[in-house]
Amino acid sequence: MKNMVLMDIRCDLEGDLDRFAEHQMKVNGYKSSKNDNLSVFRQYMNLLNREIPPKPRTVFLSRELNCPNDLVPGFNSLVDALTNGKNVNPYLSSNLKLTSYSDGFLNDFGLHHFHLGTEICSKGKSKGFINRTGPVLIAYITEQSAYLIGIYEHGRKGAKYLWVDKTVIEIIHNQWPEAIAHFKINGISLSQYPITPEQRKALRNKSCNSFIEMSDGTIYAPIGGGVTAAGTNTKITIEFDRLITKLTILLEKLCSYINLTRDYRLRYPITLTLSSIINGYLFIDKHNHIQYLVHIVNDVEILIIKYTNGVLPDYYPHMKSFQVNSITESIIAFYR
Repeated sequence: MKNMVLMDIRCDLEGDLDRFAEHQMKVNGYKSSKNDNLSVFRQYMNLLNREIPPKPRTVFLSRELNCPNDLVPGFNSLVDALTNGKNVNPYLSSNLKLTSYSDGFLNDFGLHHFHLGTEICSKGKSKGFINRTGPVLIAYITEQSAYLIGIYEHGRKGAKYLWVDKTVIEIIHNQWPEAIAHFKINGISLSQYPITPEQRKALRNKSCNSFIEMSDGTIYAPIGGGVTAAGTNTKITIEFDRLITKLTILLEKLCSYINLTRDYRLRYPITLTLSSIINGYLFIDKHNHIQYLVHIVNDVEILIIKYTNGVLPDYYPHMKSFQVNSITESIIAFYR
């Protein structure tokens, strides 16, 4: 059996991811920034990590929570939004606009802070956000729940070490320990000299991670995932590396599939563009007017569906640039 001749197939995965992310951010009113530590796609991941997806959540109030009378309307509106799955991102810090911003409070403690105004700012740095308030609500947000910890003065009038004081974690530990139980570190004990807020601030400024020790000796890993030496969120870095590994494997399988079809009509070199990662991975060969939709089935099989003549099936409606019509040709290949 003669060796198969491999054809010239090219793809710029990371470049395509950056272009996809740039488009997604632009559609939602964000703009990437020049950052040597964060590619455009990782800035997009950083943004998604800091945003709170709108979905109904069960709201829990801590015993320490006391809302000032003048902030009750804003507080009630926020609770209503959390309960009913409305968009609460306008209540967050206006730094959300900065796609490469590293939020030490979120990366370390896993917590958000919310402003408690009632009107949307129409100009300035906070345009599009709820009007800013001195006291802010600190909360721990999960997929199903919102744990409202307390309202604290921040900024120049606020506590000097508000963002590094483990007291807010202690409240979760004492009242809702199940919410952060999966971050608990067993089998170790720390020094008799716990990290002070001032020391924690210095460690964060140097992109160093530290455990969070409670007064009863319980120890937690960084609830927000921690940071790398470059100051980027560790969780995002790991997820990005996994995605690139997955896409590299899928691309290799797709190239093998294209070569195995031995279609004499194809014009080379083929340049594949990763156009979408929503509902599968869509690779487009514009030169030959072919799209390849790649799925992972049951975590062990790779499903490749080939579409010609720029036509996509009805169950893939979000690609608005293509005509949605009946499939003119589909070839399904399974790889194990």
